[in-house]
Amino acid sequence: MGRSSRQQAEHNRAEILNAASRLFRERGVDNVSITDVMTAVGLTAGGFYRHFASKEALVNEVLSTVFAQSSEKWKQTCDSNQNASQGALQVLIQQYLRKKQAAQTCPILAFAPHVSHEAAGTETVDLYGSYTETLFQQFRGAAMQATSQDGKTAMSEQEILVLFAAMVGTGFLAQSVHDQAWIESLKAAVLGAVGKSDS
Repeated sequence: MGRSSRQQAEHNRAEILNAASRLFRERGVDNVSITDVMTAVGLTAGGFYRHFASKEALVNEVLSTVFAQSSEKWKQTCDSNQNASQGALQVLIQQYLRKKQAAQTCPILAFAPHVSHEAAGTETVDLYGSYTETLFQQFRGAAMQATSQDGKTAMSEQEILVLFAAMVGTGFLAQSVHDQAWIESLKAAVLGAVGKSDS
C-alpha cells in the first residue's frame, strides 16, 4: 500500500470513529448500524471490515476514544480551576450538569444502555467499567483536594462516593426528563453538597 493510500485509510478510519462516536451518543449503540456509520462518512458498508473486525471492535475503540477525551476534559477543568473561588470540584460538577448536545453526552451515560444489554460483549462491559472507574478516580482526586467552607475538613470517602453517584444520577435524569423544575432542584442539591449551589 502506497503512502497516500495508507494516509487515506487512516483518514477514513478516523472519520468512521468520529461518526460512530457522534451517532452512538445521539441514538444509542443498539440503534446505530454499520451502514448508518458508513453512510455518515460517505463510504460503503462493505468497506467497514477493512478497518474493523466487527461492530463490537468499533464500539470498543469508540469507548477508548470518548472516555480518554472525557478524562482529558476533566483534568483540564480541575487543573485550570485549582484557585477558583468555588474550587475545581465545584466547577467540574457544574460543567458535568450543564445541558449539552446529545453528541457531547458523558460516555458513562451514553453507553450505559448498551453495556447493560445482554448482547454486549464481555470485553465491552469490562472496558466500560474500567474507564468509568478511571473517571471516578479523577473525581475522587478533585474531591480529596476540596475542603468544606471552614477550610479544614476534607470530604470523607463515603461523601465522595455518594456525591459521584448523585452527580451521575442527576445527569442521567436531566437528559431523560429534560427541563422540569425538580431537575434544577436536584442539580442545586448536588452542587450544594460541595458548598454553594450553582448561581
